Amino acid sequence: MGIGQVVRQRTLTPSFGGSNPSFPANNFNFIKLLNMIAVVELGWKQYTVKVGDVIDVDNQNTESEEIVVKPLLVSDEEGKKTLVGAPVLEDSSVKFKVVSDFKGDKTRVFKMKSKKRYSRTFWFRPQLTKLEVLAIS
Repeated sequence: MGIGQVVRQRTLTPSFGGSNPSFPANNFNFIKLLNMIAVVELGWKQYTVKVGDVIDVDNQNTESEEIVVKPLLVSDEEGKKTLVGAPVLEDSSVKFKVVSDFKGDKTRVFKMKSKKRYSRTFWFRPQLTKLEVLAIS
């Protein structure tokens, strides 16, 4: 998730669960977790995530399908209660599942020194990891 991307809104309507108390839509804790927003630091960058989001980050050197737990920096519950850590929140974490490792888009790098007839061009493809947010606790 980068700058300027729109985060999908998740809404639960009563018609999903009806009057069944075991259905997650009727469980207050389940709805509370879906509305939780967290800021987590991965590889010197900070990402704003929700449960169910899939984000592309710098290579994490992990195996596919592995579970990764990272400390939480900021937590927000849809504007009701915001917790800010200094530098991280104690006893709070975000659980990720590694979906895949892949190469990013190709970028051209051009170096030049004016008036010296020096120029170099090379291409770069970053190694990235796709992570899915499983839980925010």
